[in-house]
Amino acid sequence: IDRLAGAGLRYNSFHTTAICSCTRAALLTGLNHHSAGMGFLADFDGGFPGYRGDLTREAAALAETLRDAGYATFMAGKWHVNAARTLSQAGPMHNWPTQRGFERAYWFNLHSNDFFAPYDMYEGNSMVQAGGEGYYLTDDLTRRAIGYVRDQKAVKPEKPFFLYLAY
Repeated sequence: IDRLAGAGLRYNSFHTTAICSCTRAALLTGLNHHSAGMGFLADFDGGFPGYRGDLTREAAALAETLRDAGYATFMAGKWHVNAARTLSQAGPMHNWPTQRGFERAYWFNLHSNDFFAPYDMYEGNSMVQAGGEGYYLTDDLTRRAIGYVRDQKAVKPEKPFFLYLAY
């Protein structure tokens, strides 16, 4: 881990919160979780700006910034920083990973999921089926993440990449 961190980026002043959605919003934006619109769980709208339960559009996501700087951006795993009311193929999709800077994303938006027969999985903006004989979600997310990097390195090996892998 030290060798990997020595050749990459290190966060040296990051604080987690007591709730996963809040910590994820802070990590993905570099802001205090209230400033990112996530004072409590995703899906819970407290009616106040810092408690909307939906990642604010006023905050740039790390993936958006890195994509605009020339990075390839990939995401696999748990998203859960947007309101459940936005999870429909009819939209709105403004806070889905591919609208927040990830060029490729394999994800779910729930607080938890079934590791053997997951539900509500998405590839980009399309719902997909996952599971089957011998299936395990963590293995699937890992394979997907490795595949994203492998594909990108085969086409443009010199291009830097950002991979967000959230088990």
